[in-house]
Amino acid sequence: MLSKLQQKKDEGFTIIEVLIVLAIAGLILVIVLVAVPQLQRNQRNEARRADAARVGTAVSNWSSNNNGKVFEATSLEAMLKDLGDVSQYELAADPAANNFMPTANITVATGAVAAFGTAADDIAKVRIVTKAKCGVDGAAEASAASRQFVVQFATETSANLPQGQCIDV
Repeated sequence: MLSKLQQKKDEGFTIIEVLIVLAIAGLILVIVLVAVPQLQRNQRNEARRADAARVGTAVSNWSSNNNGKVFEATSLEAMLKDLGDVSQYELAADPAANNFMPTANITVATGAVAAFGTAADDIAKVRIVTKAKCGVDGAAEASAASRQFVVQFATETSANLPQGQCIDV
């Protein structure tokens, strides 16, 4: 009879064991739910940095290919044709001109301009600032060098707010 009780006791799990397993599973689920959005945000931010760097390289290449000419807003269309697709900042087809035109996502400014990345829609934009250098908090400061320029863009913070970034090119 004692052996029958011992056999019955060895079958199945106790309530404590089940609760421990559920607690561990819950902890793992919480970790995943916290980590996945952060990983996705970091991936989007890295894509924005890479795209902004590609825009900066394209402007440098355009300037070199045009005998060191200073980049201007009127040069944007030609530069973007050479740049091709940048995932965050796309080009729009202009059927009237039968070529590509920059969208409102890519703009050109000159000299000192305000910090970039203060508005929520700045996440999807990039700004090329000629005759400037990077300043504080993603702002562009006027530069004495006429061929110096910066690329401004915004990244997401953990609170899903835009944060201005600046790249000296």
